[in-house]
Amino acid sequence: MDIVGHPVRFAWNNLFAISGATITGNLQATALPWINTVNPLFTKVGAGSGLTTMQTISYTLPPSVVGGSGDGGQIFFIKNHNLATGATISIVGSTNGDHSPLSVQIGLTVADDLIVGEFGGLRDFEHWQVQVTGQTVDAFQMGYVFFGPYNQFDIPDFATNVQKIDPSIVVTAYGGGRSTFKKTHFRQIDFALSPLQQADRREFETVFTNVGNADPLFLMLDPWNVRDNENANLGLDGIHRFTMLGYLSAGVPNQHLAQDWFDGPTLTFTEARE
Repeated sequence: MDIVGHPVRFAWNNLFAISGATITGNLQATALPWINTVNPLFTKVGAGSGLTTMQTISYTLPPSVVGGSGDGGQIFFIKNHNLATGATISIVGSTNGDHSPLSVQIGLTVADDLIVGEFGGLRDFEHWQVQVTGQTVDAFQMGYVFFGPYNQFDIPDFATNVQKIDPSIVVTAYGGGRSTFKKTHFRQIDFALSPLQQADRREFETVFTNVGNADPLFLMLDPWNVRDNENANLGLDGIHRFTMLGYLSAGVPNQHLAQDWFDGPTLTFTEARE
């Protein structure tokens, strides 16, 4: 990017969900097949029954879509899992289906409901596998698994309005009696991607063309938060509190501000309820 500012990332192109990809794994539960792991609309996702030294889920991509296109990296998410705290997740990529030898690997420790890993650069491997070790819960649920490129925009003077919303239904009867139907809280964030240079505007238009206001995507407002010893004093604990799965509500303006600069969209992002 040509400007320096707050990084805002969108991850929407899940390569594991591309038409033609295949998904297999050990310990698959009959009622919750592993294919559920690439559908963010499931409230219960692929589950395994029984414990082994290692649980695996393998994703094989069609040769025509390996790697994808984005801003220099690929991101990996697991959302809505019930993996034990302290369990280890590895995502491995290789040129062959038996993953021997491995071509690339990331190891992550489960510490939160959202697991995030990142590869620098686009890795063009057809065969990927998620490996789980140290799992102590029988009949575990893997969650929604996302792997793909991201689009990043660096916005100067970035500001957000974050609201936590309670959609619970409360009915108050005459005389003060109340009945309630409690629902899960969610966050709603308003922010502007502005100003944008022409290339960035076109890049966001590509994102919006593919997801619009209907399809889910990940929003990352804290992509720098990586757990390591060197940055512990900065509070970089690796827990992405402002990385969310949800939906956009936006359009793509075409107001020309100056040479090669455009007014960017004002976005509302609504977090998906679990």
